Amino acid sequence: MFSRCGNWLAAICVTAVLTCSPAWSQISGRVTGNVTDPSGNVIVGADVNLQNEGTSEAQTAQTNESGFFSFPNVTPAAYTVRVQSAGFSVYERRNIILSANQLLSLGNIQLAVGTVTETITVEATGATVETERSGNSSVLTSNQLSGLMSRGRDVVSLMTVLPGASQNVDSDALGGNWGSATPNMNGLRSHYNSFKLDGQVGSDIDVLNFFTISVSMDAIQEVSVRR
Repeated sequence: MFSRCGNWLAAICVTAVLTCSPAWSQISGRVTGNVTDPSGNVIVGADVNLQNEGTSEAQTAQTNESGFFSFPNVTPAAYTVRVQSAGFSVYERRNIILSANQLLSLGNIQLAVGTVTETITVEATGATVETERSGNSSVLTSNQLSGLMSRGRDVVSLMTVLPGASQNVDSDALGGNWGSATPNMNGLRSHYNSFKLDGQVGSDIDVLNFFTISVSMDAIQEVSVRR
């Protein structure tokens, strides 16, 4: 799955996704979590705010009777989550990275006793672990993409650095002659892969192992492969 982020006058960010997976997949992910007090009791009706750090777009939710909250259909990006409830300090966690089609659980969020004028801020570091779904996945981040070279500037060729990928032909130019030859993945022939852009199939109808939509490497934010 490729996520791309381009800009117009360095102001507008557009996110799209290209998926390589033997199974169906989509662009948006989901963010979930549980809210408790210091004793481990669930907090019902806590206000949860999820804000895109790039666009400032925000979504809101409340915890249910189990202290659980969920944000479905979340665009891949970096997020800040903010949780507050009467009688507790505000909890804020930044730099939460959501990949395309990821089911991301924030685990148990424990609020400290205090006032809503007090804020406890946590900076997320390290890789997140997807616990809600089994299976293998690999991700190339924007930082990794900017440091990798590809003959022809074809992002499909970069998939060979991922575990289990085997490329037969490397493109000399973006899109090759009539499309980008896709790699074999974990022993699965490339004819059985599914490549999608913005959730739409981009594989050639007749030559199934070719991706026929040319995407500039400069427009790619993320490459995600799910098996």
